[in-house]
Amino acid sequence: MPFAVHGWAGLTGNASGKLSTLSVSGNLEVYDFDTVLPATERVAARAVHWDALSTAIQYSSNHFTAHNGSLIHGHTTARFDAVPR
Repeated sequence: MPFAVHGWAGLTGNASGKLSTLSVSGNLEVYDFDTVLPATERVAARAVHWDALSTAIQYSSNHFTAHNGSLIHGHTTARFDAVPR
């Protein structure tokens, strides 16, 4: 998903392994950014502005999770946990 950060982004955590097998875990924060939502059969692609994203992440070459996440747009906050099945 394409995105552009106009504010700031930070990741506080740990990285280990070789670049080809890198593992990362930590807390991700991004403020003042845009994403492009992909087109569907009924809706054209469109850019969406977000005020903030905060989540605990775990990433490896074959795994990604995001826990205790919050995504803020104006006065709306969406809380989430993203765990692949």
